[in-house]
Formats: sequence, C-alpha cells, structure tokens
Amino acid sequence: MSGQEVAVSRRRLREAEVGAYVARRVRELRLARVTTQEELAAMVGVKRESMSRYESGERAITIALLLDIAAALEHPVEAFLPGHAGDHRAGAPRTPDPGLGSAPGVSLAEVVAMLRQRPDLVPSVLDLLAVLGDDTGPAGPG
Repeated sequence: MSGQEVAVSRRRLREAEVGAYVARRVRELRLARVTTQEELAAMVGVKRESMSRYESGERAITIALLLDIAAALEHPVEAFLPGHAGDHRAGAPRTPDPGLGSAPGVSLAEVVAMLRQRPDLVPSVLDLLAVLGDDTGPAGPG
C-alpha cells in the first residue's frame, strides 16, 4: 500500500469512528432531554425511521442536520463531537451535561411525577438509564 492509500484508509476509519460517536451522542443527549425519536424527528424535519438510522450510525448525519439537532436539543454542536468538555471517554474530563437531572430545584419526586403524567416517556428514560450504565432495572413492583 502506498503512503497515500494508507492515509486514505486512516481517514476513512477516523470518519467512521467520529460518525459513530456523533450518532451515540445524539441518542444520549436526546434521551437526557426526555425526548422521543419521533419528537426529535419532527423538530428537525425528518421521519422517525430516519432518526433511528442516524442514531444507530446506519446513516451518516450531515453537518446541516447536526446543527438542527443541536438547536432542537438546546446543546452547542460541540457537545456532539469527540473531545468536548462533556466527553466521558477514558481520560476525558468529566463535566455534567445540562439536563433534567442537573437542573437546580428538580427533585427525583418531580421526575417521577412527570413520568406519571407522561408514561409514554418511560421507555426513553429506561433507554437513558441503560446508556448511562444503570443496569439495575426497575425497583420492585410499582
């Protein structure tokens, strides 16, 4: 392989890694906002099925779409990119992402009350807990 072919191969690998990272961050930040794929898709003008493909990494997210997603989720575009202050990869500085759980004055009881009013969001919350690594599951019968 020539030097140019190696460089192209490395670039393609890096593009795939960054694309997968961005897709994962879209899902994480959407779940942190307790927003469904359908709601986010409507906000940015795509079908829910397309949003699912973007989040899974099956379909590449364009820069224009990422700007729309960032605006819809009320995050700076940098929050979706590797190396940002909220990047939780090994060795990256850990800072809390703004969201429901870190908002001043929001108690767990208020979150539970909200979920009782919007039971359709429970699957998204469970997905968020899975993304955050909480595999303890629901606490007993409810």
